[in-house]
Amino acid sequence: QLGQEIILESNSRYHLGAPLVESVQIRFAGGGLTQYENNEIDIAEVSSFDIERARDPSSNLNSEFITRGTLDVTYLGFNVEQPPFDDPLVRRAFAKSIDRQTIIEVVLNGAVAKADGIVPTGVPGFFGDRNELQFDDLESRFLLSQSRYFGSPLLDNIRITLPGSGATPPSVIEAIRQMWRTHLELEIEIQQVETATFFSELDQGLYQFFIIGWVLDYPDPENILDLLFHSRSLQNNTSYGNSTVDSLLENARVEQDPEKRLATYKEIEELIIADAPWIPLFFGQSNQVVKPYVKGYTPPRSIIPYLRYIGLDE
Repeated sequence: QLGQEIILESNSRYHLGAPLVESVQIRFAGGGLTQYENNEIDIAEVSSFDIERARDPSSNLNSEFITRGTLDVTYLGFNVEQPPFDDPLVRRAFAKSIDRQTIIEVVLNGAVAKADGIVPTGVPGFFGDRNELQFDDLESRFLLSQSRYFGSPLLDNIRITLPGSGATPPSVIEAIRQMWRTHLELEIEIQQVETATFFSELDQGLYQFFIIGWVLDYPDPENILDLLFHSRSLQNNTSYGNSTVDSLLENARVEQDPEKRLATYKEIEELIIADAPWIPLFFGQSNQVVKPYVKGYTPPRSIIPYLRYIGLDE
């Protein structure tokens, strides 16, 4: 609850050695950067609204600003069993009509990184940029014109669903919708659903088109490619199915040679991107300011016991 806090006390009997500080206080309150500048807290997140100031060399925050990629990806998901998204040409047209770099620079002030693939940067098996996903206005129009739904009223009744209950949709979604309007000449309806309901209905396969994120529990391509794209996975919310992908995923589960295993995941990612059940948008970044007397702190990429290594200069 807003205004409350958690205080974590150190365990002197921890099997890898006692932490360097006696306790850590985590506050659940707005205005983190203001509290940081008032010397009320030692570490604070920097929002996309404040990141330009933190990056400015003339700012007093600049020398204390740090950024690090995180193990997560934000994406648009299609229900590939529902028209018109059962046609991969329609899905690819939607993907190629989004200029993600412009959204990152103009809407998000560079607070995230462009995702040209599924596996996040820094994960073993990150395979680099994929040309199949690059923005191309002319190609997106061509793909849509070649789809079996071109001219169909089904293209005029597309709804994208997202969690939330704000009076206006998030600026990123509005920017993407404007790009579909401009490049595909399609008007997409936006539906916001209360968060708990969203995830419940998403698991039931009730949404035609949605935006969501995935945070890896550990840095391995299995934790995203297998969990979200195997046809029998309970977390395959796009209803995607490809027998070749299934077979390769099952082989990768038991492959003992690390190089062959990662090569298999590279092939899997290529097949999935060609099928386009997703539009990867952004890889996350942790943007923070940290007081100079805090030692041994690195923004976590995933859920790891980093607090044990933090120390404070006297």
